Amino acid sequence: MRRLTLLIILFAFACAPCISNAQKTISDLAGKWESTDGTTMGSIEFLEGSQVKAVVNGMQIPPTSYTIDFARSPFWFDVTVAGKVVKGLLDFLDDDTVKYQVFLSGNRSYDFTESENDPIMVMKRKK
Repeated sequence: MRRLTLLIILFAFACAPCISNAQKTISDLAGKWESTDGTTMGSIEFLEGSQVKAVVNGMQIPPTSYTIDFARSPFWFDVTVAGKVVKGLLDFLDDDTVKYQVFLSGNRSYDFTESENDPIMVMKRKK
């Protein structure tokens, strides 16, 4: 019995990061997030009603719609810009830090993959 209890506890600790990430919702994204990596300057602000506005390297993108699939890991995050869907990935590193990649080439990877054309940004929530 003691071994079974120990195994259950070890399993719970091993799975905790996966479970906590899977329980994220749109409300966890609320607010403004700014790039902290120093290479790609940008910000994303999540607004009410599945709207987001962004600034990437000084270019302001007006509020537009987005979808996010929290069932995937990392999350699939797609933004509609001028009628075109721009695919991306998003993952929480902690409650106030996200990793975000935009696939400007149009081909989404299943995981973060460093690419010259598809930048990865680490963003912190602005408080």
